[in-house]
Amino acid sequence: MNLTAVKEADEVMERHIEDSLAIIPPIRSSYLSHCNPSSKNLRLVDVGSGAGLPGLILAIAWPGWEVTLMESMNKRCIFLEHVVGHIGLSNVQVLNTVFLWFALAVCLLLQGATILRYVIEKSYHTNHSFVKSYPKCH
Repeated sequence: MNLTAVKEADEVMERHIEDSLAIIPPIRSSYLSHCNPSSKNLRLVDVGSGAGLPGLILAIAWPGWEVTLMESMNKRCIFLEHVVGHIGLSNVQVLNTVFLWFALAVCLLLQGATILRYVIEKSYHTNHSFVKSYPKCH
């Protein structure tokens, strides 16, 4: 289906799986420091999910997390829904939508989710201006 440029199994493991798992500690740290630990499960939205990275990996690694995979391309959504159904992930929702068209709905979905300014800062990503503030947590 050509969902990623990486073809070799060990390269998939290193470049995709391990990279996805590496963001778990900053996500948990950000959530615990900015949200009430007794609140509902952590909710994440993977915008532009593509092949499901990192969203699917995070959902598999932490089944208690609620993960929404948002993807605009139908063929990718079909793939994601197939994987979610095949594995039996009850904590994953696939949305076939364009982020900008549904920004208000996304904002509503994100209430109680963790926006990862902390992760972006800790990853030394140069463009973190799109994350304005931490969301409210319940």
